[in-house]
Amino acid sequence: DLSASILVCVCAAVQGVLTDHARASHKIGMNAVLFLLSYRFTGLAGAGAALLTSLVFGRLRVVGLTGGIATGKSSVSRLLKDHGAAIIDADVVARDVVVPGRWGYRRLVAAFGTSILQADGTINRPALRDAIFADPALRRKLNAATHLPIIIDMISQLLYLRLVQLHPLVVLDAPLLFETGLQRICRRVLVVVCDDDTEARRLMARDSVSLDEARRSMAAQMPLADKARRADVVINNNGTLADLHAQVLALLPGLV
Repeated sequence: DLSASILVCVCAAVQGVLTDHARASHKIGMNAVLFLLSYRFTGLAGAGAALLTSLVFGRLRVVGLTGGIATGKSSVSRLLKDHGAAIIDADVVARDVVVPGRWGYRRLVAAFGTSILQADGTINRPALRDAIFADPALRRKLNAATHLPIIIDMISQLLYLRLVQLHPLVVLDAPLLFETGLQRICRRVLVVVCDDDTEARRLMARDSVSLDEARRSMAAQMPLADKARRADVVINNNGTLADLHAQVLALLPGLV
């Protein structure tokens, strides 16, 4: 019946997610068992739907990439892209969803009012960034307005890359991967780290800020040590770009 078919498809989706990184022989065996059990309870149509659901959801898992504010996450992302990975960049998505006329833009203006707009109607990003940096309540307000549009946009990209273009490796590059709960759709999570002094020095050079400003920006993020503890793979970026490249090359076979 319908309830049995729905239950079977839900179980199939869970199986697809859980077995995504299993060996091919294990996937084939588990899908065969799923098909036979589904056929027993829901018939041929239900078994076919369950198998299709498992295969589809198995392709929706991605590799998550995150790190600190200046630890070298973007460098790792570029290296992965150079070696064939498709990148979903959360920062790019976050900018795109608040372009005038889009849903994220309307939600942001509804939350903050027109005072955050420039004369041409676009978001005054520097002013908004400074405001939320100084006020955690405003930061939560910004997140509440933009996170849903960002997540929906990223999932639509994921569906296209995995189910239409059939990319074998899709990487979700997200500074707030853990903070937004997106690690739940990742089969593996890579965290790029470096020591505090190196991070501060890179941030000062990149953004032309003082040491105190760099330290405040670092303190405003989730502690890097907490991210590292939750990682499947920690990439140490205290060395040179060549060192970083070597680490990425060593990781690639296990990511596809």
